[in-house]
Amino acid sequence: MNRESTGNSNDYNLTEILKKIQRSCSIREYCSYQIEEKLIKWGVDSVDRFKVITNLKESKFIDDSRFLQAYIKDKHLLKKWGEKKIFWNLKRLGFCDNEIKDHLTDLLSQDRYYENLKNILLQKNQTYKHNLSKYQREQKLITFAISKGYNYNHIKSVLEQILINFAKENNNSNEYDI
Repeated sequence: MNRESTGNSNDYNLTEILKKIQRSCSIREYCSYQIEEKLIKWGVDSVDRFKVITNLKESKFIDDSRFLQAYIKDKHLLKKWGEKKIFWNLKRLGFCDNEIKDHLTDLLSQDRYYENLKNILLQKNQTYKHNLSKYQREQKLITFAISKGYNYNHIKSVLEQILINFAKENNNSNEYDI
């Protein structure tokens, strides 16, 4: 896999590049698209990029399915992202709709998804002043949850209960009856 120097600006040592990428892949997950972008940035031609990526896949340094699972789990559990934000970020990384939807189905079937949505809404609700109207509070929470990538219907179902409980805690139940 060595490439001889030909005097042009795209001179590189393929063996060294492969070792460097293998080290990176042993530290964290990468998808094929990310590796290809890195190789393009380093000036590796398309034939050699294909060789490197094939080698990495055969030796299990990169596995797009494994990357999808890890990415979805990390973004949902650590960053508290919803399915839409995860979907579009994976789409940006070159994954097709069906691949993403297959992996997201597992996430949506878990109670943890709704629990995370509820927790981020509760935390955000506590940061707002008590003198906000029901409408203002609801709109701010919906906007926040949508920016995190959650589905509007999921937000509404979780938010109804949060606002009812908030009203009861603040003795203002008439304004928050839904």
